[in-house]
Amino acid sequence: MVRLLQIMAVIDDKIAIVSKAIVSLLVLGLIGLVTYSVILRYVFDNAPPHTDQIATFLVVGIVFIGASATFVMKAQIRVLVFDRFMPERMRQFVRLFTLLLAAGIVGLLCYEAWTEMFFLKDIGMQVQMWRGVKLWWPFMSLPVGLCLLALVFLLEVIRQVFRLINPELIPSQPDGDLQMEKDID
Repeated sequence: MVRLLQIMAVIDDKIAIVSKAIVSLLVLGLIGLVTYSVILRYVFDNAPPHTDQIATFLVVGIVFIGASATFVMKAQIRVLVFDRFMPERMRQFVRLFTLLLAAGIVGLLCYEAWTEMFFLKDIGMQVQMWRGVKLWWPFMSLPVGLCLLALVFLLEVIRQVFRLINPELIPSQPDGDLQMEKDID
């Protein structure tokens, strides 16, 4: 069990590194695309028609791919309203339930996004002005980000199950809000 947890930690680290690198490239691409569009629109009065659509796909990809790195780094925002009123064991079961729910929803969205991307690829949908640019390339950032997020949720579900089976093996992580209250007291 300990070996599996070590492997999962390595996978988490790799996901965070790859996610950050992909997000950095997507942000640079987005900056280049928007700069190109603005220059053509306001300097040459010849706006490319689909740069806003491609930029939208890139922003969505940045959000979902960045979400997986954010979750791995434990930098996400969690709303803890009822947690402080629950015993520790019950809080762990609620966390497992919410992780399973999130993993299921993200997994379903991942499947749907891949299906849509392959549909766009099969019909050969492309940006009209740029004959060589296929629309499924920028759209691919959405299913990739969702699948990375689903993998991160799945790894966290496994960790949470291990936490419930053997609490000494993986200590419960203090929640930020609850930890602040303990530090203040």
